Amino acid sequence: MENDLKAKKPFKIVCFHEPIYCSGGHSPRKDVREAWEPLFIKNNVTLVIQSHNHYYERSKPINGITYIVTGGAGAPFTLQRHRA
Repeated sequence: MENDLKAKKPFKIVCFHEPIYCSGGHSPRKDVREAWEPLFIKNNVTLVIQSHNHYYERSKPINGITYIVTGGAGAPFTLQRHRA
């Protein structure tokens, strides 16, 4: 992955299973975040697509990176209710 991320491309998109940022469902994987996020920042990743939780969620950019959770993949989505 590191060699791929070093490529000079206008957009860099990373996809993987368990989210490193999310607001509900299964807890975010802090261990994966600590290992991979510095690599994403260093190599100007544009978008990270994650799944596992059965809902759609999009972050505002965090260190210039937008994180999306989209874990439907044919399964029904779970309604997330957030307090203001």
